Amino acid sequence: MSDTRAAEALNAIAAFQSYGVNVTIKFLGHPDDRFDFTGGIDTQLLEDQISHYSSWAHEIITHNAAGEYGHYAHQSIHTVVHRVYPQSWNITYQEKPNFQNAAWVVPLDSTYRERKLHIFRDCYRSQQILWDKMPQLMRWAFFRESEVFIKKLHL
Repeated sequence: MSDTRAAEALNAIAAFQSYGVNVTIKFLGHPDDRFDFTGGIDTQLLEDQISHYSSWAHEIITHNAAGEYGHYAHQSIHTVVHRVYPQSWNITYQEKPNFQNAAWVVPLDSTYRERKLHIFRDCYRSQQILWDKMPQLMRWAFFRESEVFIKKLHL
């Protein structure tokens, strides 16, 4: 992960924590290159690195199989996390998610949605181009009334 993206992520985590959200992030030294079609991830190394997380993580949430928006590294991470932790949750941005596989729906009031949007805009300055490139995904990510996580994603 680039120094910029790492700094942005740390700032975002600090902002969420300032709002009382109990969240942890770990950087494992893998590249974050969306255009590396292999995902840029050493999957065996990643598997070794995450194999002990269940000893301290209450819930494990990872990228969905599509990598949210086709990000190859996110797809690789999804595959490895589910190999190690089959019961981990997937982020979903589907308009109408398939709830038959134990959906975890977290309602978001307007205050939380505003905070989430401010955190993104304030902390992820390098990612602002996403509003132009993927407006539908960004609207869904920031203006829906709940976060939806699922155990198995049926595409």
